[in-house]
Amino acid sequence: MISIAILFLLPTGMMISACFFVSSTQTYDFITELSRFPRIDPASFYENPPSFDLLVVDHYNLGREYEQHFRPYAKQILVLDDLANRPHDCDFLLDQTHGRSADDYQGLVPAHCEIMTGSPFALIRPNFLALRLQALAKRSSSLSPKKILISMGGSDAGQHILSALHLLNHSRFDGDIMIAPGFSKKNDSVWLDVLEQMPNAYSVHVDANMPQLV
Repeated sequence: MISIAILFLLPTGMMISACFFVSSTQTYDFITELSRFPRIDPASFYENPPSFDLLVVDHYNLGREYEQHFRPYAKQILVLDDLANRPHDCDFLLDQTHGRSADDYQGLVPAHCEIMTGSPFALIRPNFLALRLQALAKRSSSLSPKKILISMGGSDAGQHILSALHLLNHSRFDGDIMIAPGFSKKNDSVWLDVLEQMPNAYSVHVDANMPQLV
């Protein structure tokens, strides 16, 4: 899983297409899709914020103090979180963690905050949902998997792909292995050596179209 320091911003009076990301240059280099949107330096944005209709905060190290700083400038604030471990000052909170309850955020958000939790609020692209029935039917008709997909999200800083391969090798799984390492193959030499020594057929998909793989 990758934690990206980004803020989605809608300037007052402008359409939703006017979206800005407050992020580091490294994030833009890492996720090339972001180049379609203007980037604002985090320090400049904090020191001299404009007025916005909506501020969306998605960062594990930011909380109530940071959000309160932008209250005079943002009409509404949406927070994306999945830890439920710190207070927020927001109007909406979205935590798509499976099994998460709104009660987990009691005392952490203002009384007026609308809390949206659990799988019903999962941020899933429509092309994934379109394949759901097909995937469930395929799963119910197969007693043992013939292919396994290993993906850790946008990156694999903790080298969990390597751990997964060791477990698969120990389990004697003899099917195909698909690796989706994220936006780049950074640290791929660590797990490619192990993968090439395994008897399984394999394929590597960088910046993959995930619905096509599943």
